Amino acid sequence: MFQGWQTILLRHPILSTEHPRVVTYYKLDANLEITLCNDFITDLDVMTLDIKREGVMTEAMRVINIYNQKELGANPTTIYTSNHIANLQWDPSIPTIITSNWNICHPQWDSRVTSACPRTCETLEWLDRNGFTLCNEPFVPTREDPMGHSSVINLTFKNPVANGGNILKKIYIDTSISSLLDHHAVILQVGKPGHTVTNPTTNQLNWKHTDEEEFKKTLRKLIEDNRVEYEQIVSEYLNPEKQTTMPDELDRAMEFIQQLLKNTANKAVPACRICNKSKPWWTPELSKAYTDLQEA
Repeated sequence: MFQGWQTILLRHPILSTEHPRVVTYYKLDANLEITLCNDFITDLDVMTLDIKREGVMTEAMRVINIYNQKELGANPTTIYTSNHIANLQWDPSIPTIITSNWNICHPQWDSRVTSACPRTCETLEWLDRNGFTLCNEPFVPTREDPMGHSSVINLTFKNPVANGGNILKKIYIDTSISSLLDHHAVILQVGKPGHTVTNPTTNQLNWKHTDEEEFKKTLRKLIEDNRVEYEQIVSEYLNPEKQTTMPDELDRAMEFIQQLLKNTANKAVPACRICNKSKPWWTPELSKAYTDLQEA
């Protein structure tokens, strides 16, 4: 359709009863390995692609191309594509980009908008909880109708892992590729893979902002929920009066304690939300010192 570009359809063949509303183009000779992942989600308005440079051993980044609109059908529905995405089980270790027509407006990125509707606010809350940040340059129109009215509804969000390793080198809106639509093309440039060093002990959790009392409270509740197994392990294996025990018994006790602590951390420790302004080394003590310096 466009010279020098290859088309990727959601599936082939497309049945006469199916009406997918997403398509992806990639530039020929771009040296990319692209895998269409239809098993990730079955929504006809979502296309999931795993993309990596040819010949590299690094993990592919996941690009999710969406058309955020109500489901097609004879009966009206209030279910949007974003509702289906929000119900997915996300793997935070996979660099993930969600892009294309979100159909949501907000003054944060569109100067023509004065307020956001409840659906937009709910979508942004979900994105924020999962650590996704906006990549668009604010106030750059992505759609223009024949009357000259413009809006910013084609948006790109990336998760914390996609912030590092030169995953997404560049994103921009190309106004020259819009011959068949009133939407401009969203261009994503994949960078040469870098090497991101992560701290495996954090497990993508923000320990710096953990509330100690909340952590203790959560741990006590989990112990209470597993009271029978807890008391059995304490009485049989961790009893100070017991002189000997078998290795497999100690292993069971260790695995139980480890699982308790892991579940507590997942419930009580906030997730890391890394962005280009993140300062992992900054602490509340530094904030206080900075405030004292400003007031001096």
